[in-house]
Amino acid sequence: MIGGNVYDEGFHSTKLPSRELFIRWLQLTAFLPSMQYSISPWQYDEDVVDIALRWTSFHENVITPILLRIIREEIVTEGKPLNRPVWWIAPEDPIALVIDSEFLVGDEMLVAPIVTEGALSRDVYLPEGAWYDHLHGETVQGGQWLYDVGVPLDETLYYTRQ
Repeated sequence: MIGGNVYDEGFHSTKLPSRELFIRWLQLTAFLPSMQYSISPWQYDEDVVDIALRWTSFHENVITPILLRIIREEIVTEGKPLNRPVWWIAPEDPIALVIDSEFLVGDEMLVAPIVTEGALSRDVYLPEGAWYDHLHGETVQGGQWLYDVGVPLDETLYYTRQ
């Protein structure tokens, strides 16, 4: 749940997670099968509300159709999970075997969320192949680390295979 279960004595006395944590939490959740808010975005400010609307819409209009396709084509017939570790598409890649802060939506989308407080950049490992960087609008070659990739607070990094 976005915001966690942090209720003390009801809605208005809730101890809120930091604004940054809330935003990063909802961005990551946008790539998962469901989004549920336990803390309302308007308990922060209008910018957080706008960010929440954007990522909730992204979940509904981009991620949900992908997940429904995966359910029809891969889960029912092959038992594959919706979200997958990076090694799923690169089982012989020693780096992909140990990546724990990136994940896949199906086999075609790699998500590299910010998981470090205060960070506005991160290193990303892309398995072999060509990957489209949706934040920066460019195709990058995989099989390598991308170092210190900038990520504003209202964005998250995700790539799709080309």
